[in-house]
Amino acid sequence: MQNTVLQFEKLYRKMYNQLEGTMFGLGFQEMLLILLVALVIYGTAKFPEIVKALGNIIKKSPRKDKRSSS
Repeated sequence: MQNTVLQFEKLYRKMYNQLEGTMFGLGFQEMLLILLVALVIYGTAKFPEIVKALGNIIKKSPRKDKRSSS
């Protein structure tokens, strides 16, 4: 039983470390792809508004500050 718990903990830590440094579990390439799709769908007129709204969402979202945990 304890071996199973240790394996689960190791897997959890590995997954957590992979997500650390990413936004919403998405890497830079995925975020760039989403922005490009939004540009194609909504056109250049609405794109600045969409990026501004996305920036506000990111600003308000809780994030882990690596400096404070050290």
